[in-house]
Amino acid sequence: MANNHSIYSYRINDYSTPSGWTTSSLFDATFTESTTSAIDTFYSKIKELNVLILDPRNFRPLFDSLHIAGTISTDAHNDLNHAITDTTSIKPVFSNLILLGYISAVESFIREILRRIITIDFDARKACELRTIAYGAALFHTPDMLPEALLENLTFLSRENIEKVLKDFIGIVKIPIPKNISDILIEYENVCQLRHCIVHRFGKLGANNAIKLGLDSHGIYIEKPIKLTYTALQNVASVCSNLVKDINQFLWEYVMMRLIAEPVNQSTWKRRTSGVTWAWDFRKDKKRFKNYFDTFVLTGSASYAADVHTAYSEYKLKYTLLP
Repeated sequence: MANNHSIYSYRINDYSTPSGWTTSSLFDATFTESTTSAIDTFYSKIKELNVLILDPRNFRPLFDSLHIAGTISTDAHNDLNHAITDTTSIKPVFSNLILLGYISAVESFIREILRRIITIDFDARKACELRTIAYGAALFHTPDMLPEALLENLTFLSRENIEKVLKDFIGIVKIPIPKNISDILIEYENVCQLRHCIVHRFGKLGANNAIKLGLDSHGIYIEKPIKLTYTALQNVASVCSNLVKDINQFLWEYVMMRLIAEPVNQSTWKRRTSGVTWAWDFRKDKKRFKNYFDTFVLTGSASYAADVHTAYSEYKLKYTLLP
């Protein structure tokens, strides 16, 4: 006689199968940290993402080599190049993944620039002295990477969080986060709302996200999927790029000023009466100054090239003009 007390067990889908995978095999043990600045690393990642938008499998070099070898005709080569550069053919899901990459690059930049400042700057290091890290991090991190462990449980998806982290971990006092950074962080928060839709709802707009983005203008799109065009992606990239540039510039200015002066109020600095260790001779200061300079400098810009000698000369002049 059948047991009528057993659970209803009609199979509505096929059986699951063991995956057999291990996460320890998924990481590149040969990787080493770049010696370039944090902002240079950021733009390197953005460049990789931008290439993925149009040519994710890097077919262009193959098409070019086949054309040069005469394997394909010029017309076929031109057709293939046209297909690669057609920005109207990007699939929505792929665009969503690129957006996640942009945000990841911003978060990675913030972690890297904070780590590198804490590593080289006494006052930033002092601001972090009482903070705790996981024992496992202490066991396996190298000394120069240990500050990463301080940021392990932090997120960088809101203006409030980012501004607080910058102040707390750099030791920023009396000086407010500049308005240009606060303003761009508002735009960045909107980008992060899109991220939330992609990660948690496969691209659909949730009610809470619509409220934060502005219910009057977004209410009709609740439970509708994001549709990111190539132009929209470039706008997102611009927001992320502007945020990174402004944070990098602000931290450079603040950290370097703090080495020679003390903030009096929100807009005024006075010369330090003690603790200024610069010799004001570039030959003697070069190694130390260049260490700071290389931490922040952007080298890949087509429109501006920072120069270490000019930066040092202006820094020396700033010190002489301080009250």
